Amino acid sequence: MPAHRPPQALKEWAAAVGAIRRGHQTVLLRRGGLRDGPRGFVPIAGTFGLLEGAYHQNRVPGLLAHGAADLVARELASSGPSTSISVAADLTAMWQVRDAADAAALFRAVAPFTLYGDAFLETRLMCDPPRPTTLLEVRARVLAHPIPLADPDNAGGCASWVDASCDAGALDVGTPAIPDDAFERKQAELRAALEGVPNLRALDLPAP
Repeated sequence: MPAHRPPQALKEWAAAVGAIRRGHQTVLLRRGGLRDGPRGFVPIAGTFGLLEGAYHQNRVPGLLAHGAADLVARELASSGPSTSISVAADLTAMWQVRDAADAAALFRAVAPFTLYGDAFLETRLMCDPPRPTTLLEVRARVLAHPIPLADPDNAGGCASWVDASCDAGALDVGTPAIPDDAFERKQAELRAALEGVPNLRALDLPAP
């Protein structure tokens, strides 16, 4: 990551951030928003905030797994993006597939580790235009002090990243969302599940 880039926040569904906050989920599937351009999702930071939002997640039945509606209700205070960051994440591994059939295989492999429902595959990973699907494995922490966005009005829209509006070390201070031994178990289980995914390639991690 270039030295001049400020700390970043990744926009993610509030329900998924809630699952990550509680240690239930340690992965995210990303394809990129309309404003991310033809390359789709590009990881630009190895450590980043998670900015909770509601965009898309309630618009199509089945995007979230059965029972996740209650989680959504608890996590969402409004239908718009959050105005502060309360969870940060370190990117611990990253994989990518490029075509739709492989994206379907990747989704089936990781679905048990997430709250994504069946409709997530068709409406979020296999829609036009074709783009790669990226799997992020993250180690999260709940920040000691939530970070308010300096300009929340500019955090909307179909782009993956926004400036976190904080000092460089602010995302490092917090309580791990999951103990070390539990995270290591999830890492091993995830890698075992990924062994059968065709054309899956590991990606280099960006700088913190």
